[in-house]
Amino acid sequence: MTQAKGTKLKASDLPEIYRELHSAFGHQDWWPGETPFEVMVGAILTQNTAWTNVELAIVNLKKAKVLTPRKMRLLSHKRLARLIRPAGYFNVKARRLRAFVDFLFAPAYTSAVPVAFSFATNASTPPLWVKSGPIVFGNVVSVELVSPTI
Repeated sequence: MTQAKGTKLKASDLPEIYRELHSAFGHQDWWPGETPFEVMVGAILTQNTAWTNVELAIVNLKKAKVLTPRKMRLLSHKRLARLIRPAGYFNVKARRLRAFVDFLFAPAYTSAVPVAFSFATNASTPPLWVKSGPIVFGNVVSVELVSPTI
C-alpha cells in the first residue's frame, strides 16, 4: 500500500496494511496462550501490569478450571476478581473480562466470535477492529466492532 505524503490513514486502510505486513513477515507467534480464549484473557489482564503477574492470574483461573467463556460467565464478580488479583486492578479487570465474555454470548455479535477466535491462532484471518470502547488487543470487546472488510 502506498500513500501520498501528507494524507491520513483511515480505519478502512488497516485491514490492507495488516495483510501486507502478514504477507511480508508471516505469523509472529508473539503472544503466549494455549487457547485463543486464553490469549484474549491475557490481553485484557496485561493492561497496566507486568506479564509475570498476568501469568499468576491465568494459573489461578486454570487451577479453578474456569478458563473458558462458559465457566467464566458463571463466576460472580467477587470470585473472578479474587482469582485475577495478581494482575492488579482486579475489580476493573473483572468487569472488563465480564464485558468480554458477555460479548461472546451476545446474539448481535455471535457471528463475529469465530473470526476473533480464529485470528488469535491464525494470523491470516484479519482481526476485528474496535471502533470505540475500553479494550484490547485490536480484537475484541464490548462495543461497536467493525468488520475488517468494511
